[in-house]
Amino acid sequence: MNGKVVKIVISSVDSGKIKAVQTVMAVAGCGLEDDKYFENCSKKSKQDEGIQVTLIENESIVKCNKILGTEFLAEDIRRNIVTEGVELNKLVGKTFKVGNTTLLGVKLCHPCTYLGKELGCDMKKGLKNIGGLRANILKSGIIKINDDIVI
Repeated sequence: MNGKVVKIVISSVDSGKIKAVQTVMAVAGCGLEDDKYFENCSKKSKQDEGIQVTLIENESIVKCNKILGTEFLAEDIRRNIVTEGVELNKLVGKTFKVGNTTLLGVKLCHPCTYLGKELGCDMKKGLKNIGGLRANILKSGIIKINDDIVI
């Protein structure tokens, strides 16, 4: 069950503009550099939540758009790493590599009410059980577009 990274997006502040990047530094125990959660890396509660990095399958974005009749992009969904070819729901509790970085799947990333309000539709319906994965960074490294995801 291997996949690849097809997009990387970060935002430096809550509700801030999302920007797509080609590479990002993933720091063990902290998060993605320049992302809004990076500065909160010293709080254990944030680590427990798996808030260091979020992932979503590109296939889920396509399915959501089909269900809702929309054309949302990865930036709209607000997950950091967009993947193809890997079933993220199966990675809860598992360690996996993204390029040379090691992540631990912590829990599923269900869509929130805030996201639905921002996008003006029922994201809980569109992303039900396919909203992505929250993960923690166990080994630092650079994540880049086209990196392999290896379980």
